[in-house]
Order: sequence, then structure tokens, then C-alpha cells
Amino acid sequence: MRTVILIFFSLVAFYPLLAQPSYSISNAIVFECDAIFLDSEAGNPGGNYGHNENFIFTICVPQADSIVLTFNSFCTELNFDILRFFDGPDTLSPSVGIPFSGTNVPPAIVAQSGYLTVHFKSDGNVSCSGWDASWTSVVTQPPDPIIDSFYNPTCNMTTLRMSFDFPLNCDSLASGSAFLSGPSAPSVVNIIPINCVNDTTSVIELQFSGPIIQSAVYGVTINATFLDLCDNPWELMVNGNFTVDDCPLQVVLLANSTTICEGECTDIFADASGGDLVSYVYTWSPALPAGPGDHTVCPATTTTYFVTVTDASGSPPAMDQITINVNPLPVIAPAGPFCETDSLQTLIANPVGGTWSGPGIVNSINGIFDPNGSGPGIHNVMYSVNGCSSSESIIVNPAYAGPDEAACPGSGPFAVSGFNPAGGTWSGPNISPGGLFTPSVSGVYVVEYTVSGCPPSQKAILVDSIIIPQRDTSCENQNAFELPFSPYGGSWSGNGILNSSSGLFDPPSAPPGINELVYSLNGCSDTLEMNMVQIFAGWNINACPSEAPVTLSNFDPPGGNWSGPGITDPVNGVFDPSYNGYINSTVDLVYSIGGCTDTITVFVRITDIATSVYNAMCESDSIVILNWNNTMRNPWGGNWSGPGIINPNTNGEFDPSVAGAGNHKIYYSVNSCIDSMVIPVNPDPNLTDTTFCVSEDPALLPVDIGGGLWSGTGIINNSTGEFDPGIAGAGQHTIGYATTNGCWDVMTVTVTPAPTLSINGLDNSYCFQDTLVAVSGAPAGGSFTGLSGNFFNPFNSGPGIHSISYTYCGVTTTSLVSVNDSLSIIVPFADTTLCEGDFVRLLVNANGGFPSYYNFEWSNGLGNGSSILIQPPVSDQYYVIVSDICTEPDTAFIDVDVEAPFIISFDTSDKLCFGDENGFAEALVSPIGTYTYRWNDEKNSETALIKAAAGRFYTVTVTSAYGCEETAQVKVPAYNRVIADFSVTPDRECIILYDATIQIVDKSEGGTVGFWGFGDGNFAFYTPLDNPIYNYEDAGIYNISLDIQNEFGCSGVHSEEVCIENASFVNIPTGFSPNGDGVNDKFYVYPFNVDDIEIRIYNRLGDELFYTNDPDEGWDGSFFGRPQKMAVYAVSVQFYNKAESEYQVISSTLTLLR
Repeated sequence: MRTVILIFFSLVAFYPLLAQPSYSISNAIVFECDAIFLDSEAGNPGGNYGHNENFIFTICVPQADSIVLTFNSFCTELNFDILRFFDGPDTLSPSVGIPFSGTNVPPAIVAQSGYLTVHFKSDGNVSCSGWDASWTSVVTQPPDPIIDSFYNPTCNMTTLRMSFDFPLNCDSLASGSAFLSGPSAPSVVNIIPINCVNDTTSVIELQFSGPIIQSAVYGVTINATFLDLCDNPWELMVNGNFTVDDCPLQVVLLANSTTICEGECTDIFADASGGDLVSYVYTWSPALPAGPGDHTVCPATTTTYFVTVTDASGSPPAMDQITINVNPLPVIAPAGPFCETDSLQTLIANPVGGTWSGPGIVNSINGIFDPNGSGPGIHNVMYSVNGCSSSESIIVNPAYAGPDEAACPGSGPFAVSGFNPAGGTWSGPNISPGGLFTPSVSGVYVVEYTVSGCPPSQKAILVDSIIIPQRDTSCENQNAFELPFSPYGGSWSGNGILNSSSGLFDPPSAPPGINELVYSLNGCSDTLEMNMVQIFAGWNINACPSEAPVTLSNFDPPGGNWSGPGITDPVNGVFDPSYNGYINSTVDLVYSIGGCTDTITVFVRITDIATSVYNAMCESDSIVILNWNNTMRNPWGGNWSGPGIINPNTNGEFDPSVAGAGNHKIYYSVNSCIDSMVIPVNPDPNLTDTTFCVSEDPALLPVDIGGGLWSGTGIINNSTGEFDPGIAGAGQHTIGYATTNGCWDVMTVTVTPAPTLSINGLDNSYCFQDTLVAVSGAPAGGSFTGLSGNFFNPFNSGPGIHSISYTYCGVTTTSLVSVNDSLSIIVPFADTTLCEGDFVRLLVNANGGFPSYYNFEWSNGLGNGSSILIQPPVSDQYYVIVSDICTEPDTAFIDVDVEAPFIISFDTSDKLCFGDENGFAEALVSPIGTYTYRWNDEKNSETALIKAAAGRFYTVTVTSAYGCEETAQVKVPAYNRVIADFSVTPDRECIILYDATIQIVDKSEGGTVGFWGFGDGNFAFYTPLDNPIYNYEDAGIYNISLDIQNEFGCSGVHSEEVCIENASFVNIPTGFSPNGDGVNDKFYVYPFNVDDIEIRIYNRLGDELFYTNDPDEGWDGSFFGRPQKMAVYAVSVQFYNKAESEYQVISSTLTLLR
């Protein structure tokens, strides 16, 4: 908790004090939090308190943590007029301090009961001015409220109610501000206090700017200003979290890029929200790996991706889609091959509107390609459009006649060179198609070289005699130059040749002596003898005119001659620096040998410092730059040395503080000559800041160099340096002292007033933490009580209010410091046992410190918060550290035991026939322990052993003593199932007796022996996969049965009914062809189970053409021996239906065909 003194010191040092009420001592009880407290001022003279006063004055501020009475002045008759203080409502309460009288100002009086009682009693004799004091009330800041509940937070809500752990001011809440954090969180537009009573409430309602639309954890922060009973404002902050978990699922598909080029890839990601945040399942179409992504997709064409997100809470699925547009790569029309002599070519690509790049591209917009610019070879050009690029290789075939050539007239034929490729054809004067040129007479001949399919390339051949000098001389320090020659077109070779075509010759690259430089043409050559003369005069030097003559060195080769001013020996190179007298000069000396010369420069300079003695300095003066302006030294380029030199370079630096007091000789040397100067440095006086009380006697200020003069406020003798604090007055005074040499120093003399004490470095309140707070008193030099040395440690002091006093010059001031509560963790359960794969929520609470700033840090990187949900794979110990903004953290440990999984195996009966109820299954659990069982059999058995049917699967759920479950399945062993099954063909409701033959199709499984029963008393042995055929002789309903067994005695039975019907009918054909071919020449009627049959045939006019009562007598298609024509005839058959016991007539038609 933070403690704040309600008088805001410097912030309220002006007009708030004017508004404070003022009380003189009397018999009274007052209830002001802050006021001025004076004596009665009822005495004589005016301003003194009265004689024989006896007053009890009580200050009552029950809500204050402490009442602090501070005296500014105090004077009573010593030992007779006494002021006493009590921590309570009357003089029977505990006393505070000792009785006070005299002129010593009492220290701060602190009462912590909410009451401060003052008793003053004076005698009848001497009185004094009494006192001037004031009191303040110290109120501890109330703790930040805690939200103890949220009222049913749900999705789409636009208001939210919450309650606090203690009532708050309604007005303050209504004027406060609130903030909501979380995904897409709306803003808070209003705070509504609910059910205010006496302007306080524990329930408020937040109104949002819109609904909450996503499932998530949301944070609420409320800031409000609260006034305590002393009208002191406190900024309080409320924090809390609530969870919304019923919002519908939402998902948005995102992509790094929704437009790619053919062959490229992009990443897509599903951003889901709502529903159960920890159980999302992502289903992708086209199929992608599980999870939200990023998923890298590389569609060949524009593709739409769909995702469906579901969760374990049963929320409706959320779906979204995103389309990845795939731009096709541009298509470049094939181009080339070209010849390098071809003209400009226009390249073509689709789609249009792109840009071209690559070798030979001279117009990137129009795709203009220059084969000559690209040169021969395979060149990759690129075309880019719509962000996609393609490249195409263009072949440029060589077609080059080569560089121009030269030859001597009359020389033999020669093969031209430098052309590319081989295999072309030459044309032009004096040249054969194969490239053999005959330089018969002088002239310039232009020839062409043609490569198949390419325009010709030209070159010139110059035929002329070689003209070059026969010999020449060059110095090695000469610049490169071109040799004279003609005709052009040949080639130079030899030392120093930089360019064989132009004849550029570099003398430094050729060795000394004769170098043969050869110029060659086709069929002839000539030689230039170049004599290289080596020479080097050496490096430039400096000299002093007073130096002895200098013999020059480092020149090469020897044997030459020197010339120039000051040369006294041209052969040996002796130079006299004094050749021009003792003055500065610059001279060039020339070294000559073999017609070549080289030059060096000698700088002759007098070393001189024109300033012999520098102006006297003080030790504290600035650094002196030893440049020409300050020293007039000459020449430039020398070095400084001597005491105080901190930079020896030409423009050196002299530091008087480094040299110290004294006369310092420093030197400047250059060109072997040296000069010097003196810099006097006078000592500085050394003054030390000091402090006086305003009431101290005059004193001499100390100084290490006498004889100077003092100046400044408070100096009453400028020769001796006597200082009077009383004359100077309170404050800081700058005192100066000047020595006889003019060196100066200043000091600060601080004169403190009749001391106003202060304690510095202390805040009003501290967190409970182990830290050292440095405390100082002002003015310095006093002593503390309530501290260990000059440090305050909140941890060692402990929670509560602590009084720190500082005493200086008999005056004491006191500060009250509050140390907030310590932090502690409350663990509802210190250990728990889980099943493997289970989740558990670890929960702790905290007390003390600053609840609004609690931070819970869990081990193993599990995050923050007072509770966490974990799924530990193994037993482990977890710890949590709670901290706030500053309190010493606390740690708690929670043991989580994860029960090892148990293994279920089974014992079963031996193999039985499938379905045999005499089987059993027994669950065997390892390790051995106490378990319960639950089977999925008909009885839901709860024992380890159950009676079970052979061949069936059974599932058992085994639960351990800790409630952990494992499920396993067992199949009771059985022989292969014997299944008797068959079908009957034909598959009709009834089969007519005249065709009562059936076939039985065997569909049985597992049987090896058995027998068939046909229902009419006949039986047959069973052969697997044999399909018997059987004929019934009488009508009736017959039960066909099959009884089979396997080799283990397991059996199967199946039966089917078959109906045999005794029906009557007549079959009448619809056509015949009496043409004498022996096939279908007569028309017959085919009766079955009928009597009294009569058959008649009519033409379309109704004439009866044929009659018979014998079905075996057929009609031959004639009437009275005359063949009837092709036509359709009517047929009528009358008969007695024996099956139905009645006469019937059937009519039909008959087609006669010829």
C-alpha cells in the first residue's frame, strides 16, 4: 500500500495554505484534516500567550493513519510554561514525546490513533511569543478494487455488469474511463453505477460501442479518481479478465500473394476465431496438411482454396475461400539464329505490353535486337509482362572478316586472318575464295567475307613498304609515347610495347640498354633499336642554411653530373645550403647522364621562433596552440618538445596545467636546426568550497598563496580573507581570490539560514522489497534516527509506517514512510494426481502488494495468469512466481503426479463353434492394482471375467483407483463360421409343372459334409460348391433344406420353399411361312393340360379358312387347296381348362409369309 502525505509540499506552498483554517489553543475539539495551530496570543505584550492558561485542545481525524503537528517557531518560559502531547482523544492517552518548554523548537509530533490531544499550561509569571505550527493528516491510499465477478459474459453482448470487492463512489465511477482489450474489442462508451446507496455501489455496467463478436479472453481496465474523507484525490485502477466462449466460429483465409506466376508458390493461412479456441480442426479443399498453415501452395492454374473449421464445442462450422490467380508465363516467339552482320531484328512475345532485357536489346519496349551489338554466341533475352518473365536463347552466328591487315608489296601471297567462322567465302581484288591474298602492288584493297546465309563482312588490306626509324633513345622516366611507323595494320613486339597495333611504347617498362622493337607486316618486318637510358635523381630533401654542405645520395646510375644553385661538386653531388646566405630559399637541382635528366627540390629554411618569451600564464589558463600566430615559428613541418607539450606536431599544443608552475623552455626542431622559447607559468591559488551557518562568527578563508586580494559578499578584510556569514546572509556566495601575478580562483561559500531541515531521497511509500534507498539530510552534517546508516531498506523495516528523523544544529525534522504489504501466494491444492493425457488447471491466489499489477510467471514457460491449463506428459513439480510493480516476489510449488498408463491383455476360452455361448473372456491388467471393469456385453458386466459367445468382439473399459481409463477390445476365439445358404433357379413365385426342373446354387461357407432334402422325401449328399439339378413330378409346395458341418462338428442349416404349379394353357404362334422349304411350313397350336380343343382360322372378311379339334393337325396356309396370300389372319382357340375347370376362348393373330 502507498502512503501519501496530503500536504503536497512545494506544489501547494502558495494559495492552498491561505485557505487553511487557523486555530488558537483553547478547550476545544476540532475535526479539520489540515490547519494552522497557534498559541492563544492573549497575553501582554500582544502576541504572547496569557498567564495561568490551562487548555486541552483535541484534533479528531478518525480516518487518518497519522496526524503530524509541525512547529515553525516556539518560545515558552523554560520549565514553567509546558506543552504536552497525547496520542488519543484525551490526556489519559499515551503521551507523545516529552513535555516541551523553552526556545527549542519541538520535533514533528506524530499521533497514529486518529486523535492528537494538546495540553498547555502556563504559570502566572513570565510569558513568551508561544508558537506557530500547523498539522496535516496522513491518509494511506486505498487499495485498488478487485473485480470479484462478471455477470454472464456472452457473445454479441453490448453491455457487461461486474461487481467489486468493496463499494466505490458512484460519481467517481461515472466520470471515470474504461478500456476493453481483446480481438476486435469495442470501446467502452459509458460506465453506469448500479443501485447507488449514499453515493456508493459495488456493481457497475459497462456500455460498449458495439457487440463482442469473437470468442477470446478480454481485459477490462477502469481508471477513476476517488476522494477520501479529507477530499484528497486518489487515482485508482481496476483490472480484470473475462472469457467469451460462445461466439460462432469464424475464419478468414489470407495469402502472401493472391496473384502469382505460373510455376511460383505462395503461402496461405487460415485465421480462425470463435468457438472452442483449443480444439480447431481445419479441413482443406484441395487437400492440404492439417492445421491453419502457413501452407505453401503451387497451383498450376488459377485455383480457389476452401477451408472449413470445426471445433469440439459443436459450433456451426466456419468456411472461407481464397482464389490464387496464376498468370501464365509470357510466350516468346522463337527467333534466330541470326548472323552478326544481320540488320536489327524485332522480337515477338505474347501477351504484348511487356519489356525486354538482355544482350543485344537496343529497345526494351519494342523488343529490338541488334545481332552486331550482341556479338556472336548464345544470348538469353528476357521478356517480362504482368509481373511474370520468360527467357529465350537467341543464337547469333559469327560472320566477321577480322581486323584490317597490311602487307609489303611484292611479297608472297598470304592467308588473311582474324575471321570467324571458318568455311566462308572471300571475294574482292587479289584474294581467292579461300582467303589467299596476293599483295602485288601498293594500294588499299577492300575484301569481303561471306558466311553461308549471312550478309558479307568487310576488311581493308593496306599494301605498302614499312617505314620506321632504325634506332632511337629514350629515358626511363619519359612518359609513354607512340612509335612512328607506316603502313598501319601490322603488329609491334618487344619490351615496353603496350599496344601492338598502335605502337604505344612505355619507357619505364623496358630494361636499360638496347631493346629491339620489331614491326611486322604480312610478308615482311623491320626493327627499331631503342636505347633505354636509366636515371633517378633521388627524393626531395630539406636543409638548414647553417648546415654543413650535404652530399646528395640515392641517385642512379652513378657517373652523371649535378647542376644547379649551391652545387659545389657536380661529379659527387655536393650541395652547400648556405649558397645564398643565411636566408630561406627553394632550389631545383638537376642530375644528367646519357642525355637524360632528373630533378630534385631542396627546401632551404631557417629554423626560428620569433617569440622568445611567451606571455606569462596561470596554471588554469587554456591550452596554447603553438602555431605561427602565437609563436611565429618557421619553417613549417618541425616538431616541438619540452615540458607541457601535449602535441609535438608543427601546430603543437602547450598545456600549462601539465607543465605546472615555473619558467618552461620548449624547443622547435626542423631540418637539423633547432630554436627555443620560454613560457612562464604562475601558480593558481587553490580554494575549496565551504559552508557556514548564518549565526557563525567571522572566520579567515584558507588559501595556499598569500599576498593576494579577496573579493565577494561577506568579505570584511580583502587582504586577510576574513568572512562574516552574518553579513553575507543565507545563500550561496561566490568568493574570489587574485594572486599578485594575476592568477585567480573562486570558491562557493554557502551560508545556511537558521536551519530549515529536509530529508531527501525518501518517497512517501515503498513497496515491500529488499532494496537500499540512499537518504540524505539537508543541510549536510546532521544525524539520522530510524535508519541504518544513511540507508532505508523497506524489506528490513517491514510493512507499516516508519518515522525517520534528521537532526542538525539542534533542530529535528521527521518524515513518515509507509511500507506496503508483502506478497504471498495462496495455493488451493499443493499436489494432484492425473491420468496420462488429462488436462489440469493449476490455480493460485495472491495476497498483499498491488493486486491490480499482479503478474504470475509459471515455470517451464507456461505463461502468465493466476491459472493455467496444462496437459503434463509425466509427473513434475511446477512453480509460480507472483510479482507486482515493485513488491518482493513470492514463489509457490505444486506437485503434479501423472499416473503411468496401465496395459490390458486378455485370457479367453479355446476355440469353439461360432456363436457358442460357453466361451469366456477375462481382462488382465498390468500392473496389478485396484480396477473396475465395464463390458459392452448384454449385461454390461462389471467383472474381469465374462461369459462370451465365440467369434464375437467384446470391449472392456478398465478404470484405475485414480479414475484413469483404458479401453481395449478382444475377440473370443472361434472356428470359422459355418453358413448354410443357397438360392433356387428359376426364381419365380411358382414353377409350372410341365417344366418343373430346378437348379440349386450353393452359397454356403465353411461346410465340408452334409445332405440336401428336396421336400418330396428325396435326399442327396452335400458336396461343397456343387449346384444340384432336381425335377419335380407333381405340383405342390416343397421345402428344400441344407444341413452341413465342418471338420470340427460345427453346423449350419438353411431352407427355402419352392412352389410347383399344375397350370393349363395354349401356346399360339404368331406367324409361319408355308413356302415348301421344310421349315415352319405348317401352323400348329400347342396346348397343355386342356380338353375339347377347337381351332379356327379366319381371313379379314370373317371367312373361316381352317377348323380342327386335333392340335396335331396343322394348317398349311391353303383353303380348299388354294394357297392363301400373305396377310394377317385371325385365330380362335376354344378349350376346356382342366386346371381352372372351365371352358375358355383365346383369340390371336397369325401372319402368313411367303
